[in-house]
Amino acid sequence: MNESSEKAFNFISLLNLTGPQALVIAVESAKALHLKPRYITALGFSAETPSGLLNEGDYLQVLIEESRILLHYISSGGISIDGQQKHINAFIETFEEIRHKLHEPELSEKYQALLHDMEQAKNTDHTGASEQTTAFKDLFRPREGYFVTPILIGINILIFILMVASGVSIMSPGTEELMNWGANLGPVTLAGQWWRLISCCFIHIGIIHLALNMYALLYIGAILEPILGRFRFFSAYILAGICGSLVSALWNDPVVAAGASGAIFGMYGVYLALLTTNLIDRSRRNDQLASMVTFIGYNLIFGLKGGIDNAAHIGGLLGGAVIGYAFYPGLRPTATEDFKKKSSMAIIILALGVMSAAYFIPNRMVSYESDLKQFTELESEALKLFDIPETASAEMRIDFIKTKGLPNWEKCLAIVEQAKEHGLPESMANRNDVIIEYCKTRIESYELIRNIYAGDTTAVAMSQLDSCNAQLTKLLDSLN
Repeated sequence: MNESSEKAFNFISLLNLTGPQALVIAVESAKALHLKPRYITALGFSAETPSGLLNEGDYLQVLIEESRILLHYISSGGISIDGQQKHINAFIETFEEIRHKLHEPELSEKYQALLHDMEQAKNTDHTGASEQTTAFKDLFRPREGYFVTPILIGINILIFILMVASGVSIMSPGTEELMNWGANLGPVTLAGQWWRLISCCFIHIGIIHLALNMYALLYIGAILEPILGRFRFFSAYILAGICGSLVSALWNDPVVAAGASGAIFGMYGVYLALLTTNLIDRSRRNDQLASMVTFIGYNLIFGLKGGIDNAAHIGGLLGGAVIGYAFYPGLRPTATEDFKKKSSMAIIILALGVMSAAYFIPNRMVSYESDLKQFTELESEALKLFDIPETASAEMRIDFIKTKGLPNWEKCLAIVEQAKEHGLPESMANRNDVIIEYCKTRIESYELIRNIYAGDTTAVAMSQLDSCNAQLTKLLDSLN
């Protein structure tokens, strides 16, 4: 990382200002600096010099959030670091001056005028519309300091377009469709299809899911990529995505999961880790740290609602934090080129380590699925009692129950009782309890059938068998 990358953005705290008031002051600040605001909206604007003093493709981006203004200098790489910082610092100083000069009546008046100008520009200014289109395209144009982020966004969007073109629902893709495109499902992923740990990070469950994730990626990418550089940013994204997918596969019930949010939470985790170091200027560190913690906390709490894969969020976040601290030594200004190269190699080793570690993590669900496969084979053998021809003797039936029926049911019971040690998710544990009850009832029924064939045809024995059969029907309905 070089010094300019770190200083290519900054923040202004809104304090007691409303969004409209902040927009007015920001626009006035740009005009005072002879910058030309373009495609103004309630969320902000970009500003450039009409005389072309900034390089072509360079502009100061002003984004108004709930409690602050994000200033980001977008450069094609031809302006010096000091030049970028001077533009940002000058804007901040001018903003503070105008903040103290303008009061409520004048702010309201200027905001109404601004609304009128925006409405007029929308209706009559085709050039303005063209500029907005250009600015929108800039979000997807790789350039110095913002190279990997638009490529990742483009890949996610392209894959979603291909999914929809193949017939996948644009709003709510089906489970089978998601699996065909590479979604994550614990028992499948951890049973050998490890590539799903990565592919699921580029699959989205509907266009709204895609839009929300891409907005979050755009935001953190504009901040973090200039600090990390291309290689580290891309490596962190993939590694964090793998961490999120792995935790999701290990922790969740067997559900299909997809989306870039694990990787994106990882990038927030990286930045959160760096904010606890001295890599970021102290003047910005506290405000940004508070903002990141608030954002992450809100989204994790929101993720507690059903249908959201919070395990992937937490896994990506924690993985990202570890990655951020691993990156820190190589990002310091005092780091030598040799150390930076070794740091890059360490990143590759870390990536291989994460992937390799997945093979050695006990997989409770895969183990359980393997146990159930053996259970099914034993169950099929035991149920052959009912395939014995009606002409067979009672002795033959009693012998089958004694040598194959009861021993196989007892083995089935031992398998599902031992499965409790896997630490199954709640839903699977509840189902396993039902299977245990099913095995016990089968054993009881086989003992009654044996006794009946041996001569115990009393009303009590027949009533007990009827009760067992009714219980078995109820348990099977529950399992199905």
